[in-house]
Amino acid sequence: MALDLKPLPDVEKMEITTFVEQSREIVQTYDEYPSLNFKVQLPKDFSVAGQETLISSQKNGATFGEVYKAVGPAAKETRTYFEIINHELSRAIAPGDWMRVQALKNNYTLRGLESDDEKGTFESFYVRLTPLGETEIVRARGFIFGQEMRVVEYVVPMPLWEENRDVQIFAIKSFEWVEKKETVIPEKLSEFSFLSSFAFSYPQSWTLTRNQAQSMARIDLSLKTANEHNQVFAAMDVALISTRSLSDRSNLTLYDVDLPTEIMARKQVILDRGYQVDPVLERHKFKPAFETDLAITEVYPLRRRQDENYLTDRKDPVTHELWITVIKEAGRREKNYVVSMIAPSREQDLYHWAVAAKAYEIMIESIR
Repeated sequence: MALDLKPLPDVEKMEITTFVEQSREIVQTYDEYPSLNFKVQLPKDFSVAGQETLISSQKNGATFGEVYKAVGPAAKETRTYFEIINHELSRAIAPGDWMRVQALKNNYTLRGLESDDEKGTFESFYVRLTPLGETEIVRARGFIFGQEMRVVEYVVPMPLWEENRDVQIFAIKSFEWVEKKETVIPEKLSEFSFLSSFAFSYPQSWTLTRNQAQSMARIDLSLKTANEHNQVFAAMDVALISTRSLSDRSNLTLYDVDLPTEIMARKQVILDRGYQVDPVLERHKFKPAFETDLAITEVYPLRRRQDENYLTDRKDPVTHELWITVIKEAGRREKNYVVSMIAPSREQDLYHWAVAAKAYEIMIESIR
């Protein structure tokens, strides 16, 4: 998804000491749900909204929707406000991609975004319209806590933006959870292992099939995942190709490994399905759980191939992406891994693309 994002705005005029003088620290605790306990520095003239005014619901002991809200005084017929909204997560997804999906779904104009996949957090800056058509400028931070995406927003109506922009930045950056909690992905992970030769983890929403072994030195697996309507939207093929037997250490036979042919075979499958493989869109350097001599991932856009009998300058849209990863173990180089995935394109189905991309990352980086 192509977005013209800019660096997040920084403080322009206000000193931190001035902000502290004009604000107060709020420490909010929840006896029944202590992981929601937080503290934040807000302007002294903000008042806390009553719990009865918040739109929320309970599920499995968690509160979703509006968790907390504080509002500033009326000015120019509008108000600034601070709020925490808890969203339910059902699939593993990178925090930055989750924010992009929300922006697309809710017609936000996303201006800036920074994310940290390891910490499960993002910080963003966007513009949105209220149901009444008024423009709001939002600085937000998001935190993944298991099956929850907690989003903290400081919202400034457009007419109040210039006089409140620095306060917005200081306030949103002052926020922190009182209870420290390790970030975990929303889904439980399943694990595949073969003796002591091969293992990796993958989200449990994916179904694994082991294909018939082609030799003592090769393992082939397939993984697929479906949407809520049970329609498969992404599939992976995983191959471990070794120069030696994977199950019999006493077998001294040397097996041939031809990685270029293996990669071409993956691409040929795509061509046989009627797709055109465009030039490389991007490259990733995932980090497997062992030392490697080579670990590279390339992503190729896929579009339907034009019938050669018809000449046209029109190109069909990119509907899918082909991801291919090649890993060579360091040292003796006995083990080679070739992984590929066909997923929806980010341009056509950002959410399912993001779910597939995160699962692919989890799988690659857990290979051991």
